[in-house]
Amino acid sequence: MEPMEPRVIFTSGMATGGKTTVAKELAQRIPNAVYLGRDDTMYGGLLLVNNIVNPTDRLPPFEEYVREDTVFPDFAKEVETPFGPMTLVIHANRNAFYIRHANKQSYMVTARLAQRNLEMGKVIVIDAYFGPEQFEQGNVKAFIDQPAFAAYPRYLIYFNVEARVAFERWKARADEDPESNLRASSGYLEWETFLEITEKRQVPNPKGLDTIPHLRLDTSHLSIEESVAACFQYIRS
Repeated sequence: MEPMEPRVIFTSGMATGGKTTVAKELAQRIPNAVYLGRDDTMYGGLLLVNNIVNPTDRLPPFEEYVREDTVFPDFAKEVETPFGPMTLVIHANRNAFYIRHANKQSYMVTARLAQRNLEMGKVIVIDAYFGPEQFEQGNVKAFIDQPAFAAYPRYLIYFNVEARVAFERWKARADEDPESNLRASSGYLEWETFLEITEKRQVPNPKGLDTIPHLRLDTSHLSIEESVAACFQYIRS
């Protein structure tokens, strides 16, 4: 495949709809593409320093810093990094720390990386879940239309999937998902609670979506190859 002129491709939509799988396929098949996963940015930004080698009066030890902070999450674990042990905050339960400190900021970090790569002639594939409230409040439209992207063609692909198919896909990948136990505790792996969650967070046609040019793609009965082909037809138009 020949390289494409710089452009921005946004994938969003319902969980297990295939947005990440297809986004990666698009990035692999376009020679000058760069894949930017918003979750990757978010998890990078949710690493908290545990031990400060040279503490100052303004930067107390981590334990003291969070002792009285009720927003500190209950889903966290210590991980090793090149800079020593750090605390990784896991967002599966949408804890208060994630909502306040990481959710919206992660989009802006991703946008900055996209801007720099666009300037170097890249096609940007942004794999980002946008929630129903972000569509309804106009945040998604504003994000796509921001000045950093204004000079380039932009394509939003919104992935849909039937509820029963989505549930079966969740269960099928649960054993390989490192957050499966957290998602289970949040209700994703029980049919009744899954329906309650998806009705609020996984909306097939969120208010505000129709104000943005987009491709709505239902992958319930499509193969990956068929989904990729439909996306290429759209972004070449």
